[in-house]
Amino acid sequence: MPNQESEDSGLRSKISELKRRTQRLDSLLVKVNEMGRQLYIDQSIKKCVIERAAEGICACHEIPEHPFIRFTLWNPRMSEITGYSMEQINRLGWYQTMYPDRKMREKARQRMAKMRDNEDLHYERWVITRADGAKRTLRISTSIMGKAGNDTNVIGLMQDITDSEELAELKIAQQTLKKTMAQLEKEVKQRTDADSRLLEANRTLEQKVESRTAVLEETNAALKVILDQREKDKRAMAESIMANLNELVHPYLKQLSQTPMNARQTTLLEILQVNLTQVTRPFASQLTSSHFNLTPMEMKVADLIRNGQSNKEIAEILGVSPNTILTHRYHIRNKLDLKNKKVNLRSFLKSLQK
Repeated sequence: MPNQESEDSGLRSKISELKRRTQRLDSLLVKVNEMGRQLYIDQSIKKCVIERAAEGICACHEIPEHPFIRFTLWNPRMSEITGYSMEQINRLGWYQTMYPDRKMREKARQRMAKMRDNEDLHYERWVITRADGAKRTLRISTSIMGKAGNDTNVIGLMQDITDSEELAELKIAQQTLKKTMAQLEKEVKQRTDADSRLLEANRTLEQKVESRTAVLEETNAALKVILDQREKDKRAMAESIMANLNELVHPYLKQLSQTPMNARQTTLLEILQVNLTQVTRPFASQLTSSHFNLTPMEMKVADLIRNGQSNKEIAEILGVSPNTILTHRYHIRNKLDLKNKKVNLRSFLKSLQK
């Protein structure tokens, strides 16, 4: 009996221990299930966030052979930004596809090397080339997640700002255009105002010019009338003087020259004739000013012809032969362009006095 009781007590002890272990296992199983559920939720959330993110999200690490970088995470937005899938980018290479320009490619490699030395990219601006050849401007940020062996795992966040930059440039261009238009409008208004002032000044000047022109025209007309009248008066005075000389002086001089005179009387008569020539100088001026180039003797002969003296009378007055007077008449007609013309010499000479 004691042995039986001892065995029963040991069995009950084992059963109790088994129950306690079973309870612990159930508790652990509940915790494991809870952790699995939470892990599933966390993974689902992460997957949802990564796959539906507006930014490109990727993870990569360096490899020693071509293409030198291998991506292990590549969300759909990365494919939209670059035009490549993760398989394509791992085959063709990030540097080789995104940076076809050799200098830019080398610059990107050097920057990635610094990034692995804990110099993360923080919203840095980089220009890549898509699969279709289009240039896209990205803002790239990176963070080192940790190391797995010799590999440094990096997660990258890429935002395509091409459209926003173009929009910003467009806004700047619009603002610049707006300012330019405002400045142009201001300048046009200023120029218009200046033109208006200039037109007004021109109108005022034209009115003054018209007024002064009218005054000058009236003055000129009055002066012309005065000058014409003066010229008529001069001609009338000359004609009166010449008529008086012809009627009151020359006949007596002619008679006097035909009377016997001594040397002194002859000299006085010659002086008187010279003075009379001075009185008739306006007529002589007509002959010289007309560019007829008459000699002094030809001018005396022409004056006497105009006064109506005959060749014989002129010869007696000037103390030369009649043939000499004929020679002078011939030269006078030539110089007056009357040669071979049926024009009376005395009438022509009288017309020069008018």
